[in-house]
Amino acid sequence: MTRNPNTPPSSSMVSPVPPSVVPLSALCTGERGVVVELAGGRGLLGRMTALGFTPGVEVTVLQNFGRGPL
Repeated sequence: MTRNPNTPPSSSMVSPVPPSVVPLSALCTGERGVVVELAGGRGLLGRMTALGFTPGVEVTVLQNFGRGPL
Protein backbone atom coordinates (compact mmCIF):
# COMPACT_ATOMS: atom_id res chain seq x y z
CA MET A 1 0.00 0.00 0.00
CA THR A 2 1.26 3.48 -0.75
CA ARG A 3 0.09 6.72 0.74
CA ASN A 4 -0.89 9.67 -1.41
CA PRO A 5 1.69 12.39 -0.69
CA ASN A 6 -1.09 14.99 -0.69
CA THR A 7 -2.97 13.22 2.09
CA PRO A 8 -1.88 13.89 5.67
CA PRO A 9 -0.94 10.71 7.54
CA SER A 10 -3.52 9.30 9.89
CA SER A 11 -2.62 8.73 13.51
CA SER A 12 -2.66 4.97 12.94
CA MET A 13 0.03 5.30 10.26
CA VAL A 14 2.47 7.41 12.26
CA SER A 15 4.40 5.92 15.13
CA PRO A 16 5.32 8.36 17.90
CA VAL A 17 8.94 9.39 18.06
CA PRO A 18 10.34 8.29 21.42
CA PRO A 19 12.04 11.02 23.44
CA SER A 20 15.79 10.75 23.52
CA VAL A 21 17.24 8.85 26.44
CA VAL A 22 20.40 10.34 27.92
CA PRO A 23 22.32 9.65 31.12
CA LEU A 24 21.69 11.98 34.04
CA SER A 25 25.27 13.24 33.72
CA ALA A 26 24.42 14.65 30.25
CA LEU A 27 21.88 17.10 31.67
CA CYS A 28 22.98 20.63 32.53
CA THR A 29 22.19 22.50 35.72
CA GLY A 30 18.50 23.43 35.75
CA GLU A 31 17.45 20.85 33.17
CA ARG A 32 14.74 18.33 33.95
CA GLY A 33 14.35 14.73 32.97
CA VAL A 34 12.29 11.66 33.75
CA VAL A 35 13.93 8.55 35.15
CA VAL A 36 13.50 5.76 32.60
CA GLU A 37 15.62 3.02 34.11
CA LEU A 38 18.32 2.37 36.68
CA ALA A 39 21.28 0.10 36.11
CA GLY A 40 23.58 -1.19 38.81
CA GLY A 41 24.04 -3.71 41.55
CA ARG A 42 21.52 -4.53 44.24
CA GLY A 43 23.09 -2.09 46.72
CA LEU A 44 23.09 0.83 44.30
CA LEU A 45 19.55 0.14 43.13
CA GLY A 46 18.34 -0.06 46.73
CA ARG A 47 20.02 3.23 47.63
CA MET A 48 18.70 5.02 44.53
CA THR A 49 15.19 3.74 45.23
CA ALA A 50 15.46 4.92 48.85
CA LEU A 51 16.44 8.37 47.56
CA GLY A 52 13.35 8.45 45.32
CA PHE A 53 14.97 7.69 41.98
CA THR A 54 12.37 5.36 40.51
CA PRO A 55 11.20 5.01 36.90
CA GLY A 56 8.68 7.69 35.97
CA VAL A 57 9.86 10.28 38.48
CA GLU A 58 10.81 13.72 37.16
CA VAL A 59 14.13 15.06 38.42
CA THR A 60 15.80 18.47 38.17
CA VAL A 61 19.59 18.78 38.05
CA LEU A 62 20.61 21.24 40.77
CA GLN A 63 24.32 21.15 40.06
CA ASN A 64 26.53 19.48 37.45
CA PHE A 65 30.21 20.34 37.24
CA GLY A 66 30.59 18.18 34.12
CA ARG A 67 32.95 15.69 35.69
CA GLY A 68 32.56 12.75 38.02
CA PRO A 69 29.36 11.18 39.28
CA LEU A 70 26.29 13.24 40.09
